Amino acid sequence: WKPDAPRTSGDGKAIKYEHPPKAPTGLLLPQATQRAWELVAKRNGLAMPADCSAGFWAWVLATPEVELVLVEGAKKAAALLGLGIAAIALPGVWNGRKVPLVDGIKRRDLAALVPELQALATTGRRFVIAFDRDTAKPATAATVELAAVTLGHLLEAADCNVGVARIPEIFGEPKTGPDDLVAAGMVSDLIATLDDPLALAEVAWEARYRRDRRIKPAIATECRRLVHERRLMAPPSTARSVGIRSSKGSGKTETMRRWLADAPRVLAITH
Repeated sequence: WKPDAPRTSGDGKAIKYEHPPKAPTGLLLPQATQRAWELVAKRNGLAMPADCSAGFWAWVLATPEVELVLVEGAKKAAALLGLGIAAIALPGVWNGRKVPLVDGIKRRDLAALVPELQALATTGRRFVIAFDRDTAKPATAATVELAAVTLGHLLEAADCNVGVARIPEIFGEPKTGPDDLVAAGMVSDLIATLDDPLALAEVAWEARYRRDRRIKPAIATECRRLVHERRLMAPPSTARSVGIRSSKGSGKTETMRRWLADAPRVLAITH
């Protein structure tokens, strides 16, 4: 939980979140009202069960057709559940997996889903990972996205379908979560993002690219199609050579065709 008056640690920093000492972390499952349950069923094209006595999460466990959204923090999950979106909260972005100790060494190559998440990761279930977006701290944002990719690969290994949603930012805010969008009246933007997440392979490719390539781009964009990026309507006027790196199907050829229409040049296209 998040205390109103946090304690301070030995180095003087505020302890933002508290947890029972020596108690293992686990999934945070918000309680669902009858109305929220009905909305979740409707969103997933399902009928309400005839017998609801087992409870909402028992129904979700037994119904792999229900899509699950993974977020960080109970407040985010509760906000989404109120919209009819079945959401599970992790205590932290890395808390969806467990890393075993072998001879005193953490073996990340042997990491597995935590038992509660493993139980929900039934074949064919759709998961959307929607961690907070941090625009003020690029290093933190990269770490969060790496955590999403790592968790996504473990879910895929369990034969689940996985997407990664990049939460839209709120102008002027350094960090944005699903609950912030709800509070800001941007529910339609939130739902649109969750309904059309990025493919895990695409996000994994971008994370690998950022890790392996240290060239700072003159123009960086998150547009799904380059032809929709206004800054790429024409090549930079001062550039003597231009390199474009983006994922397959993002519109590189269309962009270059537009550039060459009125100013023929020679381009060497490599893969």
